[in-house]
Amino acid sequence: MAVHRLAFWFCAFFLLGVLLQSISGNFILVTGAAILAAFYFLAFQRYAFALLMLLLLIGGGYTAWRDAQKQRQIASLQSRTEFHGVIRNIEYTEGSQKILLALDGAIIRVTARRYPSLTYGDEITVRGAIREDLILFPQISRINTEQGNWVIAQLLQLRDKVLTVLKQSLPSEEASFLAGITLGARESFSKELQNDLKQSGTTHLVALSGYNIAVIAATISFMGFWFTVAVIILFVLMTGAAASVVRAAIMGIIILLAQRVERRYSLRNAIAVAAFLMVLWNPRVLVFDIGFQLSFAALLGIVYVAPALKNIFRIENAGLLSWKENIVMTIAAQLAVLPLLLGYFGSVSVTSVLANVLVVGAMPLTMAFGFTLGGAGLFFNTFGNIIGWLVHPLLVYELAVIRFFSHYALPISVTSFSIFAGIVYYSGLIYFTIWNQKRN
Repeated sequence: MAVHRLAFWFCAFFLLGVLLQSISGNFILVTGAAILAAFYFLAFQRYAFALLMLLLLIGGGYTAWRDAQKQRQIASLQSRTEFHGVIRNIEYTEGSQKILLALDGAIIRVTARRYPSLTYGDEITVRGAIREDLILFPQISRINTEQGNWVIAQLLQLRDKVLTVLKQSLPSEEASFLAGITLGARESFSKELQNDLKQSGTTHLVALSGYNIAVIAATISFMGFWFTVAVIILFVLMTGAAASVVRAAIMGIIILLAQRVERRYSLRNAIAVAAFLMVLWNPRVLVFDIGFQLSFAALLGIVYVAPALKNIFRIENAGLLSWKENIVMTIAAQLAVLPLLLGYFGSVSVTSVLANVLVVGAMPLTMAFGFTLGGAGLFFNTFGNIIGWLVHPLLVYELAVIRFFSHYALPISVTSFSIFAGIVYYSGLIYFTIWNQKRN
């Protein structure tokens, strides 16, 4: 078996082991399934796949070990009502602060009231009851500040300065939206904007992804491989390391590495390696992180379902302003995430496809202007204002489309969407893509 194929199956079977262990929570059951599968492959003389069952066991065992480790840490904390730790990450919403607190070798989640406002690196005392790894609206006292990583603290200060530049150069709503699509910053979103994004099916636009990494890489790649990789990593840290941007960053770095060593780039392997590294860091993201699931599902839809749709509808060119390409990719991504949206949220808007098609085409230019505005505005106010004038019409257009489709959405709603229904749906989607590949 070729090395690149072996690498893919290595990652795939490890991830399968993590998946089975996460769903079942029973390593003995996972072990039994691996042994039965190994005997099946041996019976048909598929020795490589039989050997890969060992990777399934490793994935399941690794997940069981990490879960047991986490449970021991949480169990040691549940008898306490006062905790002392340092804020490692914080996300602001209109009514609360969602905090990741590092204490005694464990990370616990804290949902606190919006004020007093806390920040990364604050050393705090939390008084409240812990349920699993979550404390809801406890009493909080700040003990000290600037106790976090110095590099991350500087990056977050830079992020705040860029957000200030955007607010100074643009009207409030447009500045908030641009901050969302360039830096993933949603703290200044109004309730109306949040609702418009949700109802129109365009919330993913403010979830950092491959667009952001591509714009950064394209802008600074002339400065060399290592500099570009360093900037991408710093950008991920600055924006909170959400699942979608981490996935995009890993794949972007793999692309840059392939170009540097003059080797062919395998998109399938890049996706598998990105998932493997993220799951290795935290096995729970595979089953329990909706951002991880939506990011990878949408990407797989674009990579595998979109070409099948192009063949079915005989689309041979992108069309004016890539409108055909945008329609196909949007439909493919929506088909890939449909069970997840119905399962987690219970509804999806039919008109979201059209809303995304009308907005996505303008996104690359908007992001390019946004990064330029944020960077140049730090040093040259006048140049920042000029870029603000240029990007403002694009933002007005995009927000107008989002508002329109939020008022004229055609939602499909379900009371429940079972795992079995999701398995049947994805089996049909996989069969469709494989059938199309064989047909062509």
